[in-house]
Amino acid sequence: MRSAQGTITAEDYLHAQRLHGARMRGWLYGGGIAALLSGGVLLWTLGVTREGIMLLCGAVGGLLAHSLTWHLYVPFKVRRLHRQTKAFAHAFLYEWDDEGVRASSSQGEARRAWTDYLKYREDDRTFLLYHSDNMFEMLPKRWFASASQVDDLRRQLRSLRRT
Repeated sequence: MRSAQGTITAEDYLHAQRLHGARMRGWLYGGGIAALLSGGVLLWTLGVTREGIMLLCGAVGGLLAHSLTWHLYVPFKVRRLHRQTKAFAHAFLYEWDDEGVRASSSQGEARRAWTDYLKYREDDRTFLLYHSDNMFEMLPKRWFASASQVDDLRRQLRSLRRT
């Protein structure tokens, strides 16, 4: 069995939430803002000034709301949830082999077959292992003793859909 272990810090938790939401936020907000900007510019150039300005203001308001949400509200909320989640104070041990994953802490343990996971996501700091579209387990890469352990887990995850 290979393993990784550590505790989940507030920064780990915030990073996981940002990684989880990155794809949807980019598509949803980017597409919406682009549509408002395009529509506003088009209407303005066609001489429909009032409605064009309204759409442009909507785009600016959307950008401002997005920025405030992801840079102020989400960090505040995630840090609060981290403080409330008592399990995060305990160290976690993740072990894996060809059959699946065993996660344990002083609070208990769980075993899951690789087939129980729907997909995974990864960046330079974290793996997210998804049970469903919105439910995941996180493994910060700083928990791994070596790069070869990170590569080994990645090889195990290849059977899953990467998002």
